Amino acid sequence: TQPPAQEQPTQPPAEQPTQPTTERAPVIRFATLEDMTTTNVWALFDDVGASYWNYVVQIYHWPTLFTLSDQRYDFIPAVAADFPSEFTQEGDLYVATVKLKDGLVWSDGSPVTAEDVAFTANTVLKFKLGLNWQSGYNPDYLVKVEAVDPLTVKYYYNTVPGLSLWQYGALRSPFVNKAYWEPKIADALAIVNSDEYKALEQQVADLEKAVKEGTATQEELDAKKGELDAKLKEAVDILHKLDNEGEPTFGAWRLAKWE
Repeated sequence: TQPPAQEQPTQPPAEQPTQPTTERAPVIRFATLEDMTTTNVWALFDDVGASYWNYVVQIYHWPTLFTLSDQRYDFIPAVAADFPSEFTQEGDLYVATVKLKDGLVWSDGSPVTAEDVAFTANTVLKFKLGLNWQSGYNPDYLVKVEAVDPLTVKYYYNTVPGLSLWQYGALRSPFVNKAYWEPKIADALAIVNSDEYKALEQQVADLEKAVKEGTATQEELDAKKGELDAKLKEAVDILHKLDNEGEPTFGAWRLAKWE
């Protein structure tokens, strides 16, 4: 007779791989050692709002064309579609263009466009904002910025800009939503566009020339510059204190509650 068949041990069923789940927290809480002083973007990147505690939560609320890779710190496109063109000369100026990615939107659903970039840069130049704004849009070198079409930004410089002015300056500087901010800055803009302000600018220019020619004194020039600076400060103070409730932002989170 045949010996009884050995019963084969049963194998436990293979574990099925599970799909990783991604959970997004509805709220991210930040605790800082000092209070924030402003949420106004014009003040935030100017001297008056320069604070680490202001930047912890807010610095990524506005897009930049380029950024640094979080792996190797390479200079890479952020909202730009590709790297900028080479600089070419147009008359007395040097120009380059940058294309934006299509389909990007602000938090209110409106498209991110070249008009937003140009508006921001030209506003900074108009009000001669300082510190981080000036690092990106320096009026000593950057003449103007324009939107060639909805996705193409064109920069005009009085000299070919180097690394700090271009790649780590204008191309890495934040920009804001034009549709939201343009009507809000009207009162401040009216001051620097007024006949009185333009007359002061001309008087300063004339005195600078006269000082070089020896027909005016440095004291006269300094006094007139003081008048011009006071008028500009009046406009910038208005800009810095503008309410930004409901401002469209761009990034991973939005500020919801501040205690």
